[in-house]
Amino acid sequence: SFYYMILKKNKCLNKVSVDDIYKLPFMKMLIGVCTDVIQRRVSQPNTITDDEKCLLDFYDLVESIMKSLECIRISLVISKRYDRKYLMNNQINEEQYTTYCYDSIIHKISTIKDLEFKLIHKLYGLPTKKGKYSWNTIFDHKKVINNDKLFAFYENKSNFDFTSYLVGKRHLSSHEGKLSMRHFKDVSRLLFIRDISNNPLYKEIPSGDYANGFYASLQIKNSRKEAIKYLENVYQFCINLRFMFFECLFCDLSNLFTSEIKEHYHNTISDIFNHIISDINIVNEKNNDSE
Repeated sequence: SFYYMILKKNKCLNKVSVDDIYKLPFMKMLIGVCTDVIQRRVSQPNTITDDEKCLLDFYDLVESIMKSLECIRISLVISKRYDRKYLMNNQINEEQYTTYCYDSIIHKISTIKDLEFKLIHKLYGLPTKKGKYSWNTIFDHKKVINNDKLFAFYENKSNFDFTSYLVGKRHLSSHEGKLSMRHFKDVSRLLFIRDISNNPLYKEIPSGDYANGFYASLQIKNSRKEAIKYLENVYQFCINLRFMFFECLFCDLSNLFTSEIKEHYHNTISDIFNHIISDINIVNEKNNDSE
């Protein structure tokens, strides 16, 4: 299928986790510095400098991306727990329930795309068109941004296809009210017959017994298993893409940001922060050697 093909192309990242994103040296440094700023200014919020406010605003965008990724995880967890008795009593079948979770996931994927574009615009001081943060504007300023790894990430076909396909699904859902999962294609009619045959008004519906029988139930169960596996793969690939995005972005920022932090915060940050800076320098050296 489309997603298995993409995952094969990115085999080396199949085991990436959310923790791996938070382990990125720059992410650790960013969280450490922002925590330090907040702790020092908590009793005097009006004394936050413009530089500190920019730093906190930058982290707010990073955190929003990570929270959106967490919402995808929550939707996946919920999708796996179908309380058949309770939900069927409330006229919600397996396809409706799983598709509802899928709807939530694709909307968050679209949100993440928008937040990443906003982060790049804010970071590199790019202009907006009618308040919108667009890829066209980012691409037009490729020389100004001067981050080849970041553009390679966005121009990678499998990454582009994955996001574009699901953002397209989100548009279809939001603007036309249409959303379906191909995994239920072969059982949608069975579900319709089964559900309507259990309605007291339609007890004599043709094929009602078959739709409620063992074989039909097994087909529905297998379709749902395939749909859940699909959502698991979507979530895993979302983690992979966020890891790659932050790795590309943070590698470009690490040297500059580290020097700025050393200059402006060296009297206030904790000893552990110096260790984090050392980690970043080591990573940058390795990246330079590999290139």
